[in-house]
Amino acid sequence: MRLVAQHAVGSGVREGVMGKVFSHAEKRKIWEQPGSVGYEIAELPEFTLVELTIEDLIPAHAVPFDMLFYLIAGAGVCIQDGTEFELRSGDCVHIDRGISRGWRNTGSEPLRLLAIRRP
Repeated sequence: MRLVAQHAVGSGVREGVMGKVFSHAEKRKIWEQPGSVGYEIAELPEFTLVELTIEDLIPAHAVPFDMLFYLIAGAGVCIQDGTEFELRSGDCVHIDRGISRGWRNTGSEPLRLLAIRRP
């Protein structure tokens, strides 16, 4: 699929190429457990949208790659190797490979995280 965007530049119009736009309905669910769900975003496995319902959690676990998490909405606690860190919308946290981490929603709305896998 090729999408063409028109941009007004000065007195003329220039055409450019845009990438595919991915709607919420097109997200592919990649994991689910009671109270939380993860979606692949934009057909890029490095980016995952994670959503936790109120008071739910993702148990502590470690992965063999670095992770960067950006909190899109809500508030919660990130547990890293047994230490809890309170985070809220707009915060970002980097976790090194092999470090155990989990999440708990402590807010009054769903907690939405953008998880980015780093090589």
